Amino acid sequence: MDTFINTKRGEKHCGDRFLTITQNGITFYIVIDGIGHGQKASHVADIAYQVITDEIIANSSLINIIQACEIKLLNTRGIAISFVKVNHAEPSIQYYSVGNIESMLIGRKGIINLKRTPGVFGAKKYPINITTLPVCNDSYLLMCSDGVGEISGKIRQQLGNLNSRHIVNLLAKQWQGQDDICILCGKVNHELH
Repeated sequence: MDTFINTKRGEKHCGDRFLTITQNGITFYIVIDGIGHGQKASHVADIAYQVITDEIIANSSLINIIQACEIKLLNTRGIAISFVKVNHAEPSIQYYSVGNIESMLIGRKGIINLKRTPGVFGAKKYPINITTLPVCNDSYLLMCSDGVGEISGKIRQQLGNLNSRHIVNLLAKQWQGQDDICILCGKVNHELH
């Protein structure tokens, strides 16, 4: 797994977080982007990070993790968030996303954008529609906050020809410093090889 995270220029606190936890043949990948910048965005991201970690360690289902996080974030400024759960035995993924976290699978057959619900997670309740997809073992999972900017054109075309380290480096070079940034990329079943 390759990552890049940085704070908006001039800020001391980063509102972006990522989390990866593997247990019992399941890996959870989560990217969090606290709304706004600075200490308040960082505080809300910390709340989400902690409740998600606690729920995963308690072997909660994805729906329970999402609901527990949603409850803890009521009456906060909220976050953008993407949850991906990989079942290595099948292999398949389950995912759910609210806000502008870009998540995609990059594989032999091209790029699949993982659906996201527009809005702010924690600001109001959204229907929780978890999507399940089969995945190839050699697929890469890419998740990034909006600090990356738009992934399109030549950059998007290059993704299928790169490994995770090169994907992260390519996208990190786009960063202009005007927002917090978080990029996470790795092979879906890397932990099993």
